Amino acid sequence: MKKLLFASALFLIGFTTAQAQYDYRNGRNDHYKQDNHRQVDKNTAQIEYLQHEARQRIDAGIHRRQLSPRDADRLMADYRRIEGLQRKFSNRGRLSNKETRLLKDQLSRLIVTTRRMSEPQRNHRADDRYRGNNRNYN
Repeated sequence: MKKLLFASALFLIGFTTAQAQYDYRNGRNDHYKQDNHRQVDKNTAQIEYLQHEARQRIDAGIHRRQLSPRDADRLMADYRRIEGLQRKFSNRGRLSNKETRLLKDQLSRLIVTTRRMSEPQRNHRADDRYRGNNRNYN
């Protein structure tokens, strides 16, 4: 009888201890942490997408000769500066909302600048520099 009482007491203590360790609120906390982690991943993914798009636009402008070598160098210097900022900001492990916003804004401006510099109205100037053509021929 003592053994049965002792075993049931151990079982009861073990069960209540396990219940105390996992409370339903812990489950909600874990869910919140996962959502926060997803938000960080989403911000990082957006920045990486913008970096990829900026780099592709610069490369396409160079390849299609829509950007002069001088313009391409300037855009690549801006791109490298933004990448350096991202490395500096992410040394602590994760980007703050302010840092994320700053990087997104600068990358968006770089993309717009690249698009503006690659517009057809500037194409003939970049082509002329590459080919040595004179547009004022008869």
